[in-house]
Amino acid sequence: MLSAMASSILLKYFGRKFLLIVMPFAMTAVHVLLGLSMIMNWPSAVTVTLVILFVILFEFAQGPITWLYMAEVMEDKAVSLGTAINWLMVIILSLSTSTLV
Repeated sequence: MLSAMASSILLKYFGRKFLLIVMPFAMTAVHVLLGLSMIMNWPSAVTVTLVILFVILFEFAQGPITWLYMAEVMEDKAVSLGTAINWLMVIILSLSTSTLV
């Protein structure tokens, strides 16, 4: 929740374009480190910290900015349809994760 609030401050100072370009690279680096931590059996505290760091980085850019663009570019009906599809996909992914694992 705190990172989502901090994203509005980052948006003000850096702008959307910069955050949408830079943050995916940072998230990729965290994913690489997360993979290494799994392969090399690093302590679980490192793994948990990397997962939390990924969530924070996502909340700085890809999470909120996507919703901002959707609200600015689309009409109200399209935004509601996009929101419904987003929630449907989240529910499907949540229900199927245990089966896939």
